[in-house]
Amino acid sequence: MMAFVSLLVVRYRWLLYPALAFLGFIAFRNHSIALQGGIELISPFLIGTGLLIMYQSSAETGSGILYWLGESLVIAMFTYNSVSTTPQLPSPLVLGGTAVFSLVAALWFRGKFWNYAVVVTFELFLAIFVAMAFPVMEMVLEAILNEKLKKVGEKVRLQHKHMEKYYSSKT
Repeated sequence: MMAFVSLLVVRYRWLLYPALAFLGFIAFRNHSIALQGGIELISPFLIGTGLLIMYQSSAETGSGILYWLGESLVIAMFTYNSVSTTPQLPSPLVLGGTAVFSLVAALWFRGKFWNYAVVVTFELFLAIFVAMAFPVMEMVLEAILNEKLKKVGEKVRLQHKHMEKYYSSKT
């Protein structure tokens, strides 16, 4: 999503204005359902501000730091909206971690297609690796667990025999 925003939406006016209108609609919906307040209410405005900063700085030459700040603001808000699940005010640690992550990520991306392509390819590789490795790990762990249960079962049966001998010898 961020690649689409950074590579297309902020470069063309005919994509930027509908995106800003949609963010305004989202802000109206958030306000109309009366969220508790905080960042959830101003999140669409912050994303829109980041988009406008990126659009203005991409139109000007030599304003890479403004583009970086706009991109980091949009990444921070996308990340916060993806991670945050509670409507209460976030802790400063969560906000600080999100800010640092977004600043570093925006420094890496810099609005370049190939940087986004590298990250998406890496995510795809991780997804395929996890899809292939987890079932194998599950089978290995199941085999180990079955062996342990057999050993425990043998020990329980042996203990039961000893207890039966002990009680039969007492009577």
